[in-house]
Order: sequence, then structure tokens, then C-alpha cells
Amino acid sequence: MAELEGKTRSKRGLASATGNTRERVAKQGGTAPHHTRGLAAADAITRSRVAKAGGSARALNTEGLRTAGKKGGEVVKAEYGTSFYQSIGGRGGHSVKEKYGIEFYRQIGEKGGAIVKEKYGSSFYSDIGKKGAEKLRGRLSR
Repeated sequence: MAELEGKTRSKRGLASATGNTRERVAKQGGTAPHHTRGLAAADAITRSRVAKAGGSARALNTEGLRTAGKKGGEVVKAEYGTSFYQSIGGRGGHSVKEKYGIEFYRQIGEKGGAIVKEKYGSSFYSDIGKKGAEKLRGRLSR
């Protein structure tokens, strides 16, 4: 058992494996079968389906992927906080700005605005503008 800041932790991963298993993994050069990821970890049928789709294949269990992603996001949020997401979002935005320029944001904003206008109507913008102004007034009056 490993001691870490007064707390005992059980052995995990290869440390908890039997001597035979550790030896077998060592002979493979440290590449254990459970470390295979992505398409290499898929069965032959899945690899064939993906190859035939030419890179446009989608996961069959999208709900499972969504659940796993949400669970992972919650763990990251609990460990690093919301400021972590703000930080990486800002870095991503800066990277996109350097790669495509300011004009790119104007173009995608127009596209998104046209879709929202089509879906909710032009009065939607005045409504959310009024709500934003009321919220701002409420903050300033405090």
C-alpha cells in the first residue's frame, strides 16, 4: 500500500497485477492490450465499417458517448473549476483569431444570426436586448 499524505491507497493498474502479468507486459515493451485506443482497439467489423465509410463513420452509441463526455466534463469541472473552461476557451478563441482573422467571427456571427432570426423571428433580438438592459440596470443599482 502506498502512503500519500497520511492516507492509504490501494495499488492500481500494473502495480496490482500478478507477477506473471507484469512480466508478460514487460516483454511486450510496456504496451499492454488495454492501452490500445481508438480504432486499433475496435473489433474487425467496426474497423471494416469505418474504412468503408471513408472517415465519415459515426459512433453507433451516441447516447453512451454523450453520457461519458458529460461525466468527464463534470470530473474536470470539479477538479479545476469553471475558470479552467474560461481559460481554455479564451486560448481557443485567440488561436482561431490568429488562424482565420477577425473577419471569420463576423461571417460566422452573420450565419448564426440568420439561423436564429429564421427560427425565432426578428423581434427575438429586441426582446433579448431589453432583458439584457434590465439585467444590467439591476447590477448597476446594487
